[in-house]
Amino acid sequence: MAKNKPKNQEHDLKTELHKESKKPNPSPIINKKAQQKQNKKKPNEERKNRQKAEAQRFSDSVQKLQKSIKLSGHSIFQAVDVKAITKINKKSINRKIIVQPVLKECNIGYVKQIEFRYNGNWTVDEVKKDIANAILKNEYELVLAAETELMIKQKLFNMVKSRHDVSVSSDFIPMMKGNEGYFWLSRSVLHGHNEKGEPVNHHLTNVYIKNDGKIIFRYYQTAFEMTNGSVKNITAGTQKKLAAFVNENDSAIRKCMHTEISPDSELRLTITVRDSVAGLHAVLIFDDKKFKKNMTGIVDSEAFKLWVEVVSDEYHKEKREFIEMVQSKQRRLKIYGSLLHLTILRTIAKREGFNWPDEDEYEWIENIVEKEIVKVQAGKVSSMLSMSGVVTAVNDLVSCELLKKIDEKIFTGKGKDGRYGEEFLPNAKNTILKPGDDYVIFAKLPFERKYTISEFTDIDWIDWLKNRQNEELNDKTANTEMMNILEHSIVVLSCKDEMRLFLSERPQSWCDYIETMEEITEDKGEKEYWKTVQTMIP
Repeated sequence: MAKNKPKNQEHDLKTELHKESKKPNPSPIINKKAQQKQNKKKPNEERKNRQKAEAQRFSDSVQKLQKSIKLSGHSIFQAVDVKAITKINKKSINRKIIVQPVLKECNIGYVKQIEFRYNGNWTVDEVKKDIANAILKNEYELVLAAETELMIKQKLFNMVKSRHDVSVSSDFIPMMKGNEGYFWLSRSVLHGHNEKGEPVNHHLTNVYIKNDGKIIFRYYQTAFEMTNGSVKNITAGTQKKLAAFVNENDSAIRKCMHTEISPDSELRLTITVRDSVAGLHAVLIFDDKKFKKNMTGIVDSEAFKLWVEVVSDEYHKEKREFIEMVQSKQRRLKIYGSLLHLTILRTIAKREGFNWPDEDEYEWIENIVEKEIVKVQAGKVSSMLSMSGVVTAVNDLVSCELLKKIDEKIFTGKGKDGRYGEEFLPNAKNTILKPGDDYVIFAKLPFERKYTISEFTDIDWIDWLKNRQNEELNDKTANTEMMNILEHSIVVLSCKDEMRLFLSERPQSWCDYIETMEEITEDKGEKEYWKTVQTMIP
């Protein structure tokens, strides 16, 4: 093992002699975390100081502007107080001024203060302009002193008492749209009738003071003004004309009010002033049409009654012709007489809050069909219907415009009524079905019997089973054509008692046909249907 070399002491000494001497570090030792906190504090403090200085500059500017305000001798104000409000946030300063004009007549009440807000780009000129606009407004919102309001009311009552000619029966007041308030007030003050409350307990509303000292307000929904202590009704001329017209035509207007109209119509009467002339204006409203008549000066109740009769007759004649035209088209539809289509239409109409005829001859069978629709929608097998058949029927109704698709965002809701899309069209997301314009006509469509067996609809077969089974059908062709009833599963499964009686009289060929159909069909629901039919045969 090699021995360690001895140290060169001479070399080490020379190296130490040639090393530069280290200078002492005069800076104190500082903790790094403390240094970081200190560095963060400095900009925050600087920002706060700048914000304080900016807020002070805004306040000082507003104070100088207030001192410079000079009011004219004609001003309704004795002074204007302007207050600057600033609020310092982390990143911004909220600035606003509140201008409070002080009335010379302080006993009246006080003007509501006016507020202006400013962003970071405010200027002194902008603030100056806002203060000037606040002082030079045309009108100011006024809060009346309680004594002043009571004094104004008393002047109002005295004015109303002096106008005995502007008073009408309460029967006509609701017809005076826009002016009924004054007539209720007049009736209360003159006759002591308080249908709309004790007048003294009503408050003046929409009170303003104009820059000339005039006070405007509303009382009983009527516009008034007070100048130099005198109260004036702004619409007095209109009310005088209305009262004169009503009182002159009292009896005739009452007869118009009690004119008989048809149950499907509504009569609206108003008494107004148009083009400085008072008159009675009538609107006769039906479901989809409005008819108007104006009578000014003299009201002729007999002429009015005749107008109502003529207009009603014309409307109903036009409506009958329209319905007959629509019915003629609907009878030619391939879905006419189909209980599945009728049931779907009824279900959707009721679901969406649409009216349905009170007298529904086939409601009993529709309820059965509706239950089967619910069953197939839930993925269950039905011997009467299939989901594809329901969807096809819905599309038929849409094509005939008895139903219409509405695009509407639908979210899955809680409970049984929650759904993502239209339940009758499972693949149509965010779609709602609603009845079309003529759905009621289809719902009320009277049944017309067909005599060609091959053309029988669901309704024809029900009619035959219930009312016409005793008809002689000796013809073999007719007997064979009657086998078409088996294709109407809704009828077969809804009228089981009648079908048992009917099938008991059928020949063996019917049994063979039913058995064959049950064997060859692959659809589970259809197979169940033919099995059910088999059980009906004795």
